[in-house]
Amino acid sequence: MLFQVVAALSLVVARTACQTYNGSTTIHFTTPAGDYTSVLPIGNGRLGITMYGSAAEKLVLNEDSIWNGNFQNRVNPNAKAAWPKVRQDLLDNKYNEAGNYGLANMVPENDEPGVYNTGGYLTADLGQNQNSMADYTRWLDTISGITGANYTYNGVQFSRLAVASYPDNVLAIRFSSEQPFDATLALGRDENVYNKTASTSNGMNQLLTYAGSGSSPGGLDFAMQARAVVDSGSVSVDSNTLKASGMKTLDVFMDIQTTYRESDYKGATDTSLDAAVSKGFDTIRNNAVQDHSNLHKSMQLSFGSSSNSAITQNTTDQRLAAFKNSPDDDIELMTLVYNFGRHLIIGSSRQGNKALPANLMGLWWNTNSPPFAGRFTININIEMNYWAVGAGNLAPETQMSLFDLMDVARPRALQMAKDMYGIEQGLVMHHNTDLWGDSAPTDNGTEYTLWPMSAPWLSTHYLEHVRFTNDLDLLKNRALPFMLDTAAFYDTFLFEYNGSMVTGPSLSPENPFYMPKDSDSPGTQTGMDIAPAMDNQLLWQLYNDIDEAYSLLGDPNNSNATKYRALQAKLRPNFIGSYGEILEWRYEYVDADPGHRHLSPLWALHPGKQFSPLLNETLANASRILLDNRMINGGGNTGWSRAWVSASYARLLDADTSWANAQETLKHFLLVNLWNTDSGSGTPYQIDGNFGFLSAIQEMIMQSHTGTVHLLPALSSNAAKAGGSVTNMLARYGFSVDMEWDEGPKLKQAVITSNLGNELTLRLTNGTAINVDGNAYKGPVKTSKGQKLTVTLA
Repeated sequence: MLFQVVAALSLVVARTACQTYNGSTTIHFTTPAGDYTSVLPIGNGRLGITMYGSAAEKLVLNEDSIWNGNFQNRVNPNAKAAWPKVRQDLLDNKYNEAGNYGLANMVPENDEPGVYNTGGYLTADLGQNQNSMADYTRWLDTISGITGANYTYNGVQFSRLAVASYPDNVLAIRFSSEQPFDATLALGRDENVYNKTASTSNGMNQLLTYAGSGSSPGGLDFAMQARAVVDSGSVSVDSNTLKASGMKTLDVFMDIQTTYRESDYKGATDTSLDAAVSKGFDTIRNNAVQDHSNLHKSMQLSFGSSSNSAITQNTTDQRLAAFKNSPDDDIELMTLVYNFGRHLIIGSSRQGNKALPANLMGLWWNTNSPPFAGRFTININIEMNYWAVGAGNLAPETQMSLFDLMDVARPRALQMAKDMYGIEQGLVMHHNTDLWGDSAPTDNGTEYTLWPMSAPWLSTHYLEHVRFTNDLDLLKNRALPFMLDTAAFYDTFLFEYNGSMVTGPSLSPENPFYMPKDSDSPGTQTGMDIAPAMDNQLLWQLYNDIDEAYSLLGDPNNSNATKYRALQAKLRPNFIGSYGEILEWRYEYVDADPGHRHLSPLWALHPGKQFSPLLNETLANASRILLDNRMINGGGNTGWSRAWVSASYARLLDADTSWANAQETLKHFLLVNLWNTDSGSGTPYQIDGNFGFLSAIQEMIMQSHTGTVHLLPALSSNAAKAGGSVTNMLARYGFSVDMEWDEGPKLKQAVITSNLGNELTLRLTNGTAINVDGNAYKGPVKTSKGQKLTVTLA
């Protein structure tokens, strides 16, 4: 622990004295944040904090369960009778009638679930003039997970250091100076504040705010509390503020607790803050740094050093600006964005009591009106958040919160199937949910609202988790029950059409088409149809996963496995259109948005596996044609979509195109603090693209979704100019990979550890010949648990 203390202190000294930065791990600026798009975020999974670093500091505080309102039973009472008519209308090519009738009778009158809210903010006014701050630097270390600012004021050195501690379940910030200083502290929130107090009784310097998350009935209440500790001087109360005077060090510990988790929410903040104050800032910081660093370094990636080493010392905004014109000069910036993504998932999604997954904002936002309501959008966005955690060796610590929310949603979704569809067995979820597990349709549009397929997609995360972790207890007790409930809904919902089993009414998420000539409104846009390609792909994977689950549990002939193997064979196959593309819908309609951001009909390419060129070259080629067409028509036009495009080209083993699209993320979709945006500068911050970028990079370096450990499957020569390495990257079914490569890329060496003793199948770029432990690789290798195998070029 002493080492950790010294290391953390040395970091602060380094920032102050020489101000040198690791270009692959540290974001830094020489000015305070001008607005929320340039703040630096840290979190412990439940709590988040963003620091502006201004003279009058403002720390935005978030707690992930602060949502407005309560659970709403949002079922349209007409839905149960309406949906069969909508299906028949679609079969009769009455698309317009089906859309209008479905939206009128299947969508709830209140078509909006809960909205994520901010917590509030702590202000700390040191009485300084921002124009007089000199030698300024503001930084975030993505490995340690701490952020700070350093500057001189009237010749005196000042520093700030903020931490978000998962082990101690609190936030903390230290203000320090070489000379005594004064500060005024206040807790604030812009609405729904019930009571604010400040006190210094019994030696405890406390700010306390009671507030609510919204005006809806049954809204959450919460307590936001801060404790101030000084090394010298005094603390007094002035109205609802604390005035600290004459200290060289001011430590502030913070917590927020809500009625979502704690009935005695104020008492819960007392408990955590009593413990934090007792331990002191140094211990809180060291615990936080050790926890975050250990997780972050559980897998490490390097693309080598930038060809222009001086550029890595430029501020992050300067590096981004230079990257737009000369992307190959700063390879370390790509590594930095990757490391920032790992920092964000560690900061926004951890295990805990009624844990919640990362929402559209992660957990960081500064108002009660976040973009897209800050929800859990489950027709791509929340799933994308977790694509990379398995191979990235973060799954147990970060993905359990997703499964916790699925557990919350399960009874709601079971009831939704009964109330909305009259289906007594099974569960159904649509394209958004909230912390209450709302499963009803959201919004009101034919191209996005009535999509009953989110549960199968969420189900795939369970088995992916097991493939990476071998957590058979989770598989038996949580995953398989959810998967079977999901499959049971489609036992009734599926129907036979042209000799195959299909879904409907449904849609291809958010993508419209023009109604055909033989419809009831030719040339008009709609989104509803039967048998969208994505639905069939999701069900194929669901049935495959149920079969695999029983095999992993030693029961391959279970009646459910047999049942769903048979049903899988009856699903509508993937069709290829007139120009060689995967068909997105039942017919080859005219696209209303040929460059659409969603790659729904290519789900089976990524994150699925059916379209892998190693498994089905015909479907892989058809995927390529559709993906190319999307891009020719302006596709990949959001940050998250561009990440999906990059990952998809990697799955097609197209290294150069995959890398070029990853570079486009940095050129067009990142804010100066490296947060992903919806569509570039001036559009909303949205965290899914940061996490999708992780997946894209990992898919370039190693793939294992087909059961083969495929080394360097899609790494561009531009990405490998400085060589590179990866440590402890996980492959499915029990293998970890340490690998180095030279320019080319040319494999230098890979050491593969067998964690379970399973048989190992290998492949190198383009099927290049390899040796395993000095012997020519000729096929699958039997391994023993703990065995290390060295892979080199033949």
